[in-house]
Amino acid sequence: MKKLIYPVLIFLPFLLTACGPSTVFDIPKDQWDQLNQHQRSQVIDGYNQRAQAEAEIAPIYLIADALIAKNKATNRENLFNSNLDDHLMIDNHIPKIGGPLPFPNIDN
Repeated sequence: MKKLIYPVLIFLPFLLTACGPSTVFDIPKDQWDQLNQHQRSQVIDGYNQRAQAEAEIAPIYLIADALIAKNKATNRENLFNSNLDDHLMIDNHIPKIGGPLPFPNIDN
């Protein structure tokens, strides 16, 4: 059964992409065919500007992703390295022998 699942999972994205709507510069093919030459060049210019902006911003996203991953790892490491009693405050809820009671003393 596993021998059948892995090839399907590998080729599934390719099949979905091939079966999806065809586009030209992110415009559906049927709309692209209806555009005149001036409109097509405007679409191409917009596509190129967006691609350039995404390329310029890409390093910022990489840095942000790295910082988020580092922060998650540090938080996870701090949780495992710290004393669990500090997080749960177990000692504050258990009265010590001979110590004060955890509730107020009521005099009648």
